[in-house]
Amino acid sequence: MAMSEHHDPCTSSVCVASSPVRWMRRAVAWIVVGLAVIFSAVELGLPWLTQQVLVPWVAQELDTDEASIQVRALRLGGLDIGPIRLGPGLSVQAIQVDWSLTGLVRGRIAHVRLMGLEVQAMHEETGWSIAGLPVPVQTQSKEADSGQPFFLPRIDTFTVDGRLMAEHQGNAMALAFFTQGQMTGKGVAARLVVDSSYGSATVRLDAGQTDPYSFFCDWSLDMHTLVIPARSGLHLAGSSSVIRTATGWNIQTKARLAQVDIMLPGKQNLILAPSQIEISALTDEQTRIQADLLLGDLAAQTLAGTVEIHGLAATIHATASPENGSGAFTLSGSQARAIAVEKKAHLEALKVQGDFSWGSEQSVTATLELGALKIQMPEAEVSAQAVTAAIHATQSKDNGTGTVHLSKAQVTVRVPGLDLATAALQAQGEMSWGTEMYANATLKTDAQVKSKDISATAQLTLPLAWPKPAPTPGQLDARVRWQNKDAAKLAVRLTQKQDFMSVDGQIHIQPVGIQATVQGQVHPFALRDSWAQFQAEHSLSLPGALADFVPQTRELSGSATVRAKGKVHLPQGVVQIPVQLEVRDAQIRHAQSGFTLDNGSASLDFDNILT
Repeated sequence: MAMSEHHDPCTSSVCVASSPVRWMRRAVAWIVVGLAVIFSAVELGLPWLTQQVLVPWVAQELDTDEASIQVRALRLGGLDIGPIRLGPGLSVQAIQVDWSLTGLVRGRIAHVRLMGLEVQAMHEETGWSIAGLPVPVQTQSKEADSGQPFFLPRIDTFTVDGRLMAEHQGNAMALAFFTQGQMTGKGVAARLVVDSSYGSATVRLDAGQTDPYSFFCDWSLDMHTLVIPARSGLHLAGSSSVIRTATGWNIQTKARLAQVDIMLPGKQNLILAPSQIEISALTDEQTRIQADLLLGDLAAQTLAGTVEIHGLAATIHATASPENGSGAFTLSGSQARAIAVEKKAHLEALKVQGDFSWGSEQSVTATLELGALKIQMPEAEVSAQAVTAAIHATQSKDNGTGTVHLSKAQVTVRVPGLDLATAALQAQGEMSWGTEMYANATLKTDAQVKSKDISATAQLTLPLAWPKPAPTPGQLDARVRWQNKDAAKLAVRLTQKQDFMSVDGQIHIQPVGIQATVQGQVHPFALRDSWAQFQAEHSLSLPGALADFVPQTRELSGSATVRAKGKVHLPQGVVQIPVQLEVRDAQIRHAQSGFTLDNGSASLDFDNILT
């Protein structure tokens, strides 16, 4: 009789292993069910907790009756809240947060979106505040005392779009802004765009990424309606960085000015378009920046600072209130250079000091002292010594006036073949802007001109005006000497035109007794285009005064008709005086030799009488 074989299922290795698997599956199932129950309970209970607990607590903390928060959805992977209202001055349409469970465990959030953020700020006696919310009391936290950087969560991307409305002394301004960036746990990288009726700005920010106390940004600014004092346009772009070092703070700023378009009253239009302006402010041995800047509450605020950059130092001190303010400033330096197209300038010393005030009217008073100044141009070299100027300007509402006084200026102008040295150049001027714009000035100087054997002394009085030319002409009186002998006298009127000075007068050539008329043009900003021409016809008797210049003519006697024509100009920037002389009806007798000339004539052409 055969016996049946019995197999125990629990003795097989497969069966032994299946028991823990079933246990793990059941545990996971219970965990999932538990989490689902928990999230369901939270999702069902969160709106109730929000309305019954969170909203009353927020209203109590903010001292407002208008707090409201709505929870629209809570999921395993995110949260949707909104709208949120914390008072009449602060509201958000929606806040959406997305995360993953694994990322949340590691302190990482995928996305945060704030949509429809609206902030209304106003300035009152206590300072700036958000409408309907109490002014926060400033306290210093333990983190600030410890000097350690504060904690930042890790957010892959965050976006904020909204609008800021600010009101100050009845003036309101609205700013629409949009921000997109990320938080890495160490710092923030973001892009901010701000737009308003005055202009727009874009900022790319990198803070705390490489160092907790580092700050980098690229920025650009477009102003559509800038008032200085007229409707204008301005575009700026640049970059800035702030880094804390062992010895202090390192600050760098570079700015590029694309164009300034200033629309002045009437038909005047001023456009400035330099290619690039760079400002480098480094807190190193050559540059020190110290400033105490207090802003926010405008009641009796103080601004004081000192900036020193490579030998150029500036200081400012001002006290302000909402109605008025005053202050003083100085600017001094040992050396400064400026280079423009085809022009170079070198200034050895500079000092500016003055004071200013504002309120019902604005005013500024300043004095300017320059050291040795040299300006190199293709056609001339200009140098100045001991230039001192005093400036005063006042503006009330839309109109302003100012005065300028220049004294003690020693100016030297050199062109090839000619030196012009002036002594005690003086100027007195006034200006006005606003509904009517004008400027006028009067220059006075005693000048001395030298060129080889020729020298001259001159006295000049010259009225100037803008935008219309000066109504009265100036006067130039000069005496010319050749080899230390009086050779000519000049008396001309200088009348300002739109782009040049017209010359009209007479010159008396003493050796031959000729009285010639002079006409010409002087172009101050393009000397090579300047010119003057003269012509005369005169009956002369020999030897006369000519013997003082040409001793050989003492033996001559007789008469002749002389016609002279010439021109003074500066082709290629070099002074040239071509002259044409014509002699006719000459009756000449030489006493010693007995030579006689009847009805003689001659013609002489000089390409340049100076050579």
